[in-house]
Amino acid sequence: MMSDSYEEIFKNNRRWIESKLKENKDFFKELAENQNPEFLYIGCSDSRVTAEELMGVKPGQVFVHRNIANVVNAIDMNVASVIQYAVEHLRVKHIVICGHYSLWRGKISDDSARFWGLFKIPFGLEIFVMCIVCIKMSSMPLKMKTSVMTDWWS
Repeated sequence: MMSDSYEEIFKNNRRWIESKLKENKDFFKELAENQNPEFLYIGCSDSRVTAEELMGVKPGQVFVHRNIANVVNAIDMNVASVIQYAVEHLRVKHIVICGHYSLWRGKISDDSARFWGLFKIPFGLEIFVMCIVCIKMSSMPLKMKTSVMTDWWS
C-alpha cells in the first residue's frame, strides 16, 4: 500500500538521524557548516546504486549530479550549471562520470567528451564505467568551448 511505504520512509529517516547522532552528536552541525567535496560525480539516476555507496564516501565528500543515462551533453544547461558550480564555487579537484557499461546510453558521446575536454577511462568495474577528470591537469587540451573550463585553466 502506498501510504505504508510513505510512512516507512519517514521511519527510516528518523532511524538514520538517530544513528548519525549516536555516532557523532555534532554530525548535522558539522555537515551544515561547510561543503568542501573533492569530487563532482555525474551519474545515472538508476535507483539501484547511489554515488556515495559506489564510491565508498560519506555525506559531504562528493557533489552529486544524476540524470537519465548519465548524459553529459554540450547543450545541457543543467549539467553545465552543475559543473560550473562545482568548479568555480566548490573548487572540486576531480569530475567522475560514471554510468552503465554497454547498457542503453551508458556513454558520453565523443562530441560531448571533446566539448567538455573529458577523457573516457574504463575503471575496471563490470557494470559501471568511471571517467575521472583531473581539473588542473596541464596535459588536458585547452581548446574547450566552455568558459567554466577555460577560465579554470587560465
